[in-house]
This record gives sequence, C-alpha cells and structure tokens, in this order.
Amino acid sequence: MASVPWSDAPRYVSRTVNLGKATIRGLDLSGRLAFADVWTTAPAVTLSGSLGFAHSEVHDLAAPDNRLAGQLPWRAKVAASYAAAGLPLKLNLDIHLLPADWTRSSDRLRTYQEQRLTVNANGSWKFPGGTSLVVAVEDIGARPWRGISEYQTNEGLLSSHDRTAAYARLSLKLDFTL
Repeated sequence: MASVPWSDAPRYVSRTVNLGKATIRGLDLSGRLAFADVWTTAPAVTLSGSLGFAHSEVHDLAAPDNRLAGQLPWRAKVAASYAAAGLPLKLNLDIHLLPADWTRSSDRLRTYQEQRLTVNANGSWKFPGGTSLVVAVEDIGARPWRGISEYQTNEGLLSSHDRTAAYARLSLKLDFTL
C-alpha cells in the first residue's frame, strides 16, 4: 500500500523494479517440409513446426519460480498449408501450445498461467486483378483459461484467481486495389 496523488486513501501500487542479474538459455528447433520436395507429383502441401525450450533464472529471487515473467519452459507450434492445383485457393492451419507454469516477478508476487492451446485456420481466394478474399477462424475450440496471482504480504498470502473467457472468432476480409 502506498500514498498516491489521485486518492486520499492508500492504494496498492505496482512499480517496475530491476530484480538483479538474470541468466537465460534456450534452444529453438524448427523444420519445414514441402511434400513436392520429396515426391514430385505430391499435392502442394507444406508442413512446418517448431519446438522451443528456454530457461531463465533471476539470481536475486528465491527459487522455485524465479524465472522472468512470460518466460515459459517450452512451447510448440505446428502449421500446415495447402495450395490447390489449378485454383487460386490457399488453406492454412496453425496450432500453438504453451504449457502451464508459475513465474515470479518479484520476491512477493508469483503468477500462474494455465496451459493454452490455440488453433487457427484460414483460407484465401485470389481473384484476377489482385483482389483476394480471406476467411479466417481463430481460436477454434476456445475455452476459458485461468490464472492465479499470489502476493505475499506481511500479514499472509493474498491470492487472486482469474478466469478469462475465450471465444472463437470468424473474420471475412476482402482486399482489393483501385
């Protein structure tokens, strides 16, 4: 709690601070395969993916969970695209997976992020003259996700549980040049 100029009553205030020395290590593996590169008569399908591992450690914070905020231990992505033969049609699919994890952003505050799976798909049709129509569905199978914030006070632990709604989104975009 701190005094602030815009209120007569003390308020909870979050201030950015330098938490000291940190070490970050990581490895990112990615690959791409176009079916036509392997088999000449294959459809125009391309698969790609990546897997990333990372570890961060803030030395002045007590373990566990003494990682940089937003620094997850791993992440994964898989994508596929298809270009129709003889048609100006392209289809894409992306799948992203982030693990559940706790991180500590100060000696008193740690946060939890639930595992997140995101699936997006889109299709585009190119018309003569440069006009294109794109239909996209984002966050297919969306489900609410939860987070937890725990703040250690002198009197005890203050815990906040959040549940964030998630919705699939459908978009239709027409790009054209005049």
